[in-house]
Amino acid sequence: MRARGRHPYPGHDAREKSFTTIASRKGFHMKSVEEKSVEDLGDLRGKRVVIRCDFNVPLDGDKITDDGRIKAALPTLTQLHEAGARTTVLAHLGRPKGAVDPKYSLAPVAKRLGELMNLDVKLAEDVVGPSATKTSESLADGEIALVENVRFEKGETSKDEAERTELAKKYASFGEFYVSNGFGVVHRKQASVYDVVVHLPQGPGPGGWQVAGRR
Repeated sequence: MRARGRHPYPGHDAREKSFTTIASRKGFHMKSVEEKSVEDLGDLRGKRVVIRCDFNVPLDGDKITDDGRIKAALPTLTQLHEAGARTTVLAHLGRPKGAVDPKYSLAPVAKRLGELMNLDVKLAEDVVGPSATKTSESLADGEIALVENVRFEKGETSKDEAERTELAKKYASFGEFYVSNGFGVVHRKQASVYDVVVHLPQGPGPGGWQVAGRR
């Protein structure tokens, strides 16, 4: 049994038992669980999946200087793609402090992810606005899209639970299943990590933290 304190890069054994972080209203606690695979969820073709990734990569201008965190998410994203899921990615970059800041756009991330997966990865112009909704709803089987930097929304890191919950409900509207792959933020009490699981419960899985979905 292995506690995952660091990013697992492609090649780790995704089938073994692991420790996962479970969100609870009393805070976070560690619980030993056995991983589920994407196959355990049944036929995902045409199903909408929300995944929280850790794409907080270092930049030099608009150039990514280390794409390790993007590569770390590839096993799960690839399996979802091959399963025919319609995947909407939530991620942050930097600390834009609840306001839109072009220098923290996820555009370089979407471009690099597309290159690594050899896919046309779509990028919405906002986080939970009309563009994000349209982009998520228009996904075809196997397609992947990112919404913009979740930290462009004040509610993402708000100390106000009601504000975070309101935002989390909007995230949950993008899918039927939730995958938590954001290792660098999994301990944080934030809307896309902590509060969203109330609406799309989570569990572990291949290539990263995986999902339990609506039944």
